[in-house]
Amino acid sequence: MRGRNADNKKQEVEVTLLGEKFVFKGESPEHIKEVAALVNSQLEEVRDNFPNLGRNRVLILGIMKLGDALTRLKKENEELLDFFAREE
Repeated sequence: MRGRNADNKKQEVEVTLLGEKFVFKGESPEHIKEVAALVNSQLEEVRDNFPNLGRNRVLILGIMKLGDALTRLKKENEELLDFFAREE
């Protein structure tokens, strides 16, 4: 993900998403864990709010929630960049 180790080797990191273990490789174990915690939190929230949904639908709704958040943050970032560009 971000950053490089001194030896440029990717490290394996085990994370749990909706109770299932996954192994990811990346250059920053901390970043992978942070992303996994965010994703898992969103998925658990969807699952808790809609307990009768199947796993695939929980995943799709979770992805949509994260996509919505990302889209909103990108728009806010663009607006801030435009604002500061006008201030200069």
